Amino acid sequence: MVAREGARIGALAQRLPQWFPPGSNAHPSEALPAIWRQWPAFQASAATLAIEDEKLVQAATSGDAQTIELQFRAVGEVCLACHRQFRAKR
Repeated sequence: MVAREGARIGALAQRLPQWFPPGSNAHPSEALPAIWRQWPAFQASAATLAIEDEKLVQAATSGDAQTIELQFRAVGEVCLACHRQFRAKR
C-alpha cells in the first residue's frame, strides 16, 4: 500500500508547479505570493518531493519497516518545508 500511494504522490509532485499559474492565489487558495517571486525555489521543492517520494517507493518495496518509516518522515519534511515557505498559515 505504501508503494502504491507513494507512486500517486510522485505523480502529483511532478504536476505540482502546473497547479500554480500566475494569479492563482485568489481565495480560497492558501498560496503565498512567494511562489511566484521565488518560482525556481518552488519548482525545486516539487522536484525534491518527487525524488524523496521515489526513495519512499523503493523503501516500501524493500519491506524494511525502519527504512520505510525514515523515508516517510523525509517525504513529510519536504512537504512541511514547502508549506512553511509557500503556503499561508490557517
